[in-house]
Amino acid sequence: MECGDGWFLLIDSLCHSIQEHINNHNKYIQEGEKAVPQMVFTQVKEKFGALRIYYEGGDAYCQGLLDMAEGMSYRTCENCGTFSDDIGRVTKGWVQSLCTDCAKEYQKEIVHNEEIRELLARVRASRKNPKRSWPTFDELYP
Repeated sequence: MECGDGWFLLIDSLCHSIQEHINNHNKYIQEGEKAVPQMVFTQVKEKFGALRIYYEGGDAYCQGLLDMAEGMSYRTCENCGTFSDDIGRVTKGWVQSLCTDCAKEYQKEIVHNEEIRELLARVRASRKNPKRSWPTFDELYP
């Protein structure tokens, strides 16, 4: 594994979800269906500030889980694991996804993608539904 410890929970959750899918699909397989082959990671690394996983096996559902984890890595600090909109990219030297605190600690300058931040703010604003009686994930964990 060639990435920071901050992505451990992301990778661990991904592995758990993939294995549950494979086990459940293969346990209740119906006649005429193919079993999902066991997924094996051949390489796990950070590339251009995002998680990259190369693998063998699995199916389209597993590929979707991998895509989701790679997308989440853009908003997860590779060093401490903070999941936030304030994750930025180190622009000089090795490209990393770091939170502002870790960037200060390592004396690195990061750049935030303002376009993505604005899009996320609009999505959050559109989720406010006065008829909804349950809190959103963002309301529970600001």
